[in-house]
Amino acid sequence: MASRFVNLFKKHDLDERKAFQRKVHAMLSESFPDRSFSLSEDPLTLEMGETIFGLTNLKSNFLLSPQTDKDLRELIAAQFDPLLRSTEHFSAEDPEWSEARFEVDAPTYA
Repeated sequence: MASRFVNLFKKHDLDERKAFQRKVHAMLSESFPDRSFSLSEDPLTLEMGETIFGLTNLKSNFLLSPQTDKDLRELIAAQFDPLLRSTEHFSAEDPEWSEARFEVDAPTYA
């Protein structure tokens, strides 16, 4: 008999993963109406433009919770608030990474 822990993290049915993806998408779209999220072909990811957000950790944490809508909303806020704030700092006007340059003074040893 497999442990409860193993059962929580086994590969789930594709329909179940897609249903979770759609539910997270709906909650994210409601919580962040100024952002445009889209479903991806991989049911454990969502897209926002060229940015891809993984849902594996979110789903794992949700399975370990009492699994209410309130729990899922709290988990979404905890995971996506910092991520979305960090994407605000980047814009189309920012230089490409290949163009970015950091100047560091070489250490001197006496």
